[in-house]
Amino acid sequence: MKSYSKILISCVAENNEEHYKKSKILFKSLRLFGGRLAKSPAVVCFVNTIRPEYQKVFQEMDVEVEIIKPFNAKYPHTNNLRIFEIQKEYDYLIVLDNDIVIARDYSSYITSYHVLAKIDYHDYLSLFSLEDYIQLFKYYNLEIPLKIYNTESLDKLTYPHYNVGVLIIPRMYVDIIKNEWANCINDLIRAYPKFKTIEKQSYYTDEIAFSLMLQKTKIPIQPLPISMNFQTAYPIHPYYKPDEIEPYIIHHHDRIDKNGKLLPCNYKKANEVIRIINEML
Repeated sequence: MKSYSKILISCVAENNEEHYKKSKILFKSLRLFGGRLAKSPAVVCFVNTIRPEYQKVFQEMDVEVEIIKPFNAKYPHTNNLRIFEIQKEYDYLIVLDNDIVIARDYSSYITSYHVLAKIDYHDYLSLFSLEDYIQLFKYYNLEIPLKIYNTESLDKLTYPHYNVGVLIIPRMYVDIIKNEWANCINDLIRAYPKFKTIEKQSYYTDEIAFSLMLQKTKIPIQPLPISMNFQTAYPIHPYYKPDEIEPYIIHHHDRIDKNGKLLPCNYKKANEVIRIINEML
């Protein structure tokens, strides 16, 4: 990270105990373990409203609270689009899901003129068929992506499908992503009646639309390593030597106990990191 870069870190939360707890853990871990990023400006976007007691806790962590309207109430993951509307000065926008914990300083990755995101852990084409995938891109007059990638869980080759739980975005791309990702989401929802098998996977509406948006805009993107979005809820293929991976960012997928501590995973180095984090949270 360039010493003069301005970073903004944000997530979205619903006004309930579960989302409050996860978001609190996220920003507490940022302040404790973020290194050069620990004091970065941070915004938590609550949908519609926030309880005063929640807001007080975030203010004590120097995390600004913004109230947002839902992007699409039927598809809550799309609410992350509201983060792109935040009116702040920054050079890089870091968009996180709220089931994220910062494990150590990852500022060395904030140097690119590319958008950064990790290839998802599962096989994109396991959600629906290759034919459906091709027809979807043809429907929008888009070329099929040329690059293929290996998924981390099964080490299967697949077309680009990114997990949008961790996004690092240079400021120059924020406005075009805000507009075109929103357009692709809305277009995809309208097209679902034509693509019934894809509609069955509408839980992933934001990620499917993200792939369409990238192909439409040709915005350059580079895959992040597993350590930058280390998910603890699913297996990682032995090829990637998961026991040796020391995470920068942990994606726990709600695997926390009632006291707000991270549950252990199946991998040695990550569990050492989780133990240290739990001692401090």
